[in-house]
Amino acid sequence: MIVAICLEPHEVATLDAGRDAPGAARERRHVTGDPSWFTGPPYAVLEEVFGEDSMQDCSPDPEEG
Repeated sequence: MIVAICLEPHEVATLDAGRDAPGAARERRHVTGDPSWFTGPPYAVLEEVFGEDSMQDCSPDPEEG
């Protein structure tokens, strides 16, 4: 089994709850490459688990994936 994280910039979604108007939450999205997200474990980014049945999906060459 292999556990991996993607080191590419990733999209972050935050939900701001409206203090002035309860129930008026606003979602904000942005792309970040902040290296602090890769400090871990545990990591702030999604960890992908590859078992022996999914090893064929792993490739060092993005053109092969």
